[in-house]
Amino acid sequence: MLVALVVSLSDKSKFMEENIMSKKNINFKSMSEKAANQINSFKFTMIAMAKENVAYHATMNQLEKKLEAIKESRKNDLEQGMNENEVVAKYPTLEVDKAINREKLRHEKALAPLKEDLQDTYAFVPDDMYASYVRKIEDGKRGDFLNAIAEFLNLLGIENCTDAQIRAMAERMSDCLGAKVSNATAIVKNEELHSVLKKRAFYKLFMSVFCDLYM
Repeated sequence: MLVALVVSLSDKSKFMEENIMSKKNINFKSMSEKAANQINSFKFTMIAMAKENVAYHATMNQLEKKLEAIKESRKNDLEQGMNENEVVAKYPTLEVDKAINREKLRHEKALAPLKEDLQDTYAFVPDDMYASYVRKIEDGKRGDFLNAIAEFLNLLGIENCTDAQIRAMAERMSDCLGAKVSNATAIVKNEELHSVLKKRAFYKLFMSVFCDLYM
């Protein structure tokens, strides 16, 4: 019994070591220059969008606080019996409202080209990658996802990968690509509490996972 356990643990350790080595042996530096530029563009764009969103929410938070303070002042004066028109004139919101609208427009304008750039970076994701992800989640079928990973590597210009390397990468990527909680409409309509990601969200997650794990 003890010998069997030791052998089992030894085999497991050997498998894990081979699994790790197979992932490391994929030479991502051999990808084409065009693919490398697209991957770098994805990372740059994701960071730029994140910085823009952080700045936007910080600005909006300050403006909303100003608006809330004005509304609170109005409420206090109304409770003291002041005429509503006088209160509105005393505490105008026009400038804050304009600032909020300007910030929303600025934010949308800043994000527009970044969203286009992000979409362009998905050029190396195979067309059937999303469908294989859906089958993996809904039907438990992993073979198509494995094939899609192999095609993804080929599109990047990375050739001659072994089956073990491709399988290890597919399994590692798969660990990070899951389902999501269904929205209320889907729960009521289908009585299913989880669902797959939308295609655009999946592409963004797939590329993010790939960059974090391998680049």
